[in-house]
Amino acid sequence: MAHPYSQIKRKVEDAFAELISDRQDDNLAGVVIFKGLSYVTELTAPRVEVLADVAAPEIIGEKVTGNYRVQVRIALVQNYKDEIRASRALKDSELFDILYLQDIEIQLNNTDVPDFHAYGGDIGEGEGWEPGQVTTLIDGHEVKEELVGVIYCRPSSLE
Repeated sequence: MAHPYSQIKRKVEDAFAELISDRQDDNLAGVVIFKGLSYVTELTAPRVEVLADVAAPEIIGEKVTGNYRVQVRIALVQNYKDEIRASRALKDSELFDILYLQDIEIQLNNTDVPDFHAYGGDIGEGEGWEPGQVTTLIDGHEVKEELVGVIYCRPSSLE
C-alpha cells in the first residue's frame, strides 16, 4: 500500500541528482554529486549539493492528496583558489542550463527513481518546476552558487 508521504524529499533529491549526473558534460565531468545530508562527511570541491529541505503536502478540505510542493536547493560548490573565474562560470552555466530545461519535468520522470512523478508542462495538473533565485555564498575558500526552487510532485504509486 502506498503511503502519502513515501519519502518524497529523498525521491526528489534522487531524481535531480540522477538528471544532473546523466547530463554532465565536459565542464562538470568528474564533479561529485552529494544528496541530502550525505555530505555531512568529508567534502570535496568542486561538488554539486542537492538537498530537498521542505516538503509541504497539498491538503484539500481535510484530505491529504498525496501531492507535494518540495523545496530543493541545488548548489555548485567550488574552491575559488583552485580555479579561475572563467572556469567556475562554465561549470555554473552547465549546471544551471540543466535546471532550466524546457522539459525538465519529463526528464525527471524519466529517471530511475521509483514511485516519483513530477507535474508540469503538459503533465497533469499543477505548477511543475519553479526555479527560484540563484545566490552566491562564500565560506572560507569555497564559493557556492545555489538555486532554490520548488517542484510540484507526488509518489507516482498514488495515481
